[in-house]
Amino acid sequence: MDPTRAAIEKDRVTAIALLVMLGAGLVAYQEMEHAEDPAFTPRIVQVVTVRPGMSPDRVEQLMTDRIEAAIRQVPEVDYVVSTSRTGVSSVMVQVRSEFDELEPIVDRLRRRVEEAAPDLPAGVIGPTVTYAEDIFGILVAITGEDYTHAELKAVAERLREDLVLMDDVSRVDIYGARAERLLVEYDHARLAELGLAPLQLRSILENVNTVSHASDILVDAERIGVEPTGNFRTVDALRRTVVTLPGRSEVVYLEDLADISREHVEPPTSAVLASGAPALAVGIAMRDGGDATALGEGVVDTLDRFRARAPIGVEFDVVAFQPETVDTLIRSFGVNLLQAVAFVLVVALAFLGLRPGIIVASLVPMSIVVSLPVLSFFGVGINQVTLAALVISLGLLVDNAIVMAESVTVEMAGGRSPVEAAVGAARELRLPLLIASLTTAAAFLPLFLAQSPSVEYTASLFTVVTVTLVSAWILALTVTPLLCVRFLRVPPISQRERFYGRFYRWYRSLLLTGLRHRMPAVAAGVGLFVLAMLAARFVPSIFFPSSNKWVFTAAFELPAGTAIERTREVAAAVDGFIADNLRAGGGRTPGADPRRGPDRREGVTNWVTFVGGGEPRFYVAHWPSPPEPRLAFSILNATSHDVILSELIPRIEAFCRERFPDLAVTLEPQKLGPPVRAPVEVRLTGRDEAALARSVDAVKARMRSIRGIRQIADDRGVHNKKVVVEVDQARARRAGVTNQDVAVSLQTALAGLEATHYRGDEEIMPVVLRSTLTSGSDVTKLYGLNVHSQATGRPVSLPQVANVVIAGEPSTLHRRNGVRTVTVSAGLDPGATASEAVAQLRPWLAAEQATWPLGHRFAFGGEEEASADANRAIIAQLPVSMLVITMLLVGHFNSVRRAAIILLTIPLGTIGVVLGLL
Repeated sequence: MDPTRAAIEKDRVTAIALLVMLGAGLVAYQEMEHAEDPAFTPRIVQVVTVRPGMSPDRVEQLMTDRIEAAIRQVPEVDYVVSTSRTGVSSVMVQVRSEFDELEPIVDRLRRRVEEAAPDLPAGVIGPTVTYAEDIFGILVAITGEDYTHAELKAVAERLREDLVLMDDVSRVDIYGARAERLLVEYDHARLAELGLAPLQLRSILENVNTVSHASDILVDAERIGVEPTGNFRTVDALRRTVVTLPGRSEVVYLEDLADISREHVEPPTSAVLASGAPALAVGIAMRDGGDATALGEGVVDTLDRFRARAPIGVEFDVVAFQPETVDTLIRSFGVNLLQAVAFVLVVALAFLGLRPGIIVASLVPMSIVVSLPVLSFFGVGINQVTLAALVISLGLLVDNAIVMAESVTVEMAGGRSPVEAAVGAARELRLPLLIASLTTAAAFLPLFLAQSPSVEYTASLFTVVTVTLVSAWILALTVTPLLCVRFLRVPPISQRERFYGRFYRWYRSLLLTGLRHRMPAVAAGVGLFVLAMLAARFVPSIFFPSSNKWVFTAAFELPAGTAIERTREVAAAVDGFIADNLRAGGGRTPGADPRRGPDRREGVTNWVTFVGGGEPRFYVAHWPSPPEPRLAFSILNATSHDVILSELIPRIEAFCRERFPDLAVTLEPQKLGPPVRAPVEVRLTGRDEAALARSVDAVKARMRSIRGIRQIADDRGVHNKKVVVEVDQARARRAGVTNQDVAVSLQTALAGLEATHYRGDEEIMPVVLRSTLTSGSDVTKLYGLNVHSQATGRPVSLPQVANVVIAGEPSTLHRRNGVRTVTVSAGLDPGATASEAVAQLRPWLAAEQATWPLGHRFAFGGEEEASADANRAIIAQLPVSMLVITMLLVGHFNSVRRAAIILLTIPLGTIGVVLGLL
């Protein structure tokens, strides 16, 4: 039976089916994932290996080389980027885009790395393999002016315990919390008097602090475990540890030999400032498939309850709240939907009449709601890409209803009954409308098939457009004819009355003129197309634009080797400038907070700064900076997007240039799309370090001459100073000490030697041995250091067995696929694009490369690499899309010639697009 006739004759069944589908759509909307960005798989695996104190060149030779060699044996690896710095080897592995399942690939990587681990130097920590970091879309800063760090940490941990119980929460992390330790500080002279060496003391503590299960005993029918005591459960137990003196019968307590105290680890590895005040940050990540709106409501309720029982004076400031962005996106789409319905209704009323206009406009919301259950079945959630695809679909799906309603109207005006007019129109348009919908959807097919991280972000465009268009087609063949039959009343109109109005006469005249003068008409069309192609170069080329959110970020980078204390000082100075000059809502008026700047309605509302790097990944387009003392990162909220570009970014940049010339700061609005480190990047690779350095300087000089480029920097770093203790083997042998004795004595004197772990009721912390030193600068302290022989326990002055000299070493060494690489990066002025900058750099670099040594080359990274990769992936799939469209057209017309005529009109469609963009 004809589906249109069945829908009309069984109108009650049709109405019930429509209501069921609309209800299913509303239910599906509630159950679909609500997030800011679509699910995106970061195909990046990080391998970190630590060997404290090892120089960067030794890290590269002894750790990075061997780990890279093991990783390259995994065939799914695309490329490998490594960074070797003092004591740390960091290897970033990029998995090829065609692989979606990372778990088996990561398992193979982990096995390869574990196989290489025995070849690494003794004493390494790791290698540690990590990947796919969670997105912490909600950040809560905890401050308390009169509270210690430990008290704030206790509050943060209690808040975390409440948050992890929520259904939509997958992970809660605390940032800025300083680790604690038990410090056993001894005096060299006292140990020497008793004949003890640091390693002997550590051995005693290890033997006492044991956690073991002895065995089980059977008592009647019950088996009972036997467990000896001995591990440290209290600090007093550590103090009362019995120490047996070598060669003596007497024993002493540990507290008689050393001072035992509980303290934070120094120096701290990270710190957090919230609007300029010391703070802790709690990051909340949503589980896969979660609802951001429900998560936001739950977090707000939890915070309200927690505030009621939190200590007085502790403040909770939400500095990042992704659910609000999701709500804004959904509200914006609702407004767009209402605008689309209103616009369609107005246009339809003007050209079709009241009743046809209402029928056509009704198809828009129905098609979207009916498509939601199908989208949910395919795993598509509600996010900004999905909503953008629905907005695109609004202008496409209404065509089905307009054509169908107009055709039914014409048939009824010709004298046919309403049912026959509707059935006849549907029978005539059924296949053409389907082909038109499918060919439109096929235009988005490359986005679905392309293998590229950037394109993967937008892959759901094809699914959403296809499903909504097919849904609109089904409704146009069933519901629209039914509504036309029930509500349209069209009196019979003669053909002369229909087609001889003013508009039709004008259109007929234009059409006949084009047909009489075919060559000029074709030439005009081709000329307009060529003109559009020439004009396209004036359209900015940006694959992912900046977000219009009222959020911007600041990345601070100080010279390599900078201590975290200096980084915190700089970050605090910048925070102070923002608080005094750019903060909105404050002022130096009576009763106002004196810490705030002049009265201003526009500015920064609140912000958080992470000192020491390692900030959370708070949205999909951000990739956290590595933990490093010289780095800091700020997330700032403003009152509007315009004030970010016009005032806030320029003024903060000017302050940093004036106050801190050695500080490289990158300020930019929040971005869209997959993570990109910098807008403009030029990677220079080669094995001749001197030639590579000259090329880097030349590229930076060239960049300075290009308008729109700013904040030019490279990742070479500078040479660090280091203190080298050169052990004289002859003198050391005569004194009875070994290289290990010197190393252990240095470690206990400067950083401390971890002996064991203290396990309290709710905490575990290391017990660290450290010697006291005489006063003076860090270098002069070494001259008063005693080296203990682990064999005899006798002390020897360090200058007796070694020479202390100052030397230099490179701070960081970067490689890409095993070749030394230096990346020159730059930011962009507002309005400038990466494609424009690259267009000026590319020919110059190509000419310069001819003068470089053999094997030296350049490549672009940043936005240009992401765009080029996406364009290549899309272009590679265009033949598939065109083949699908061609097959659909040939199958419909049953004529290659007619299909070719339709295909030739596709390029002409670019004219309106380009002119509209201009």
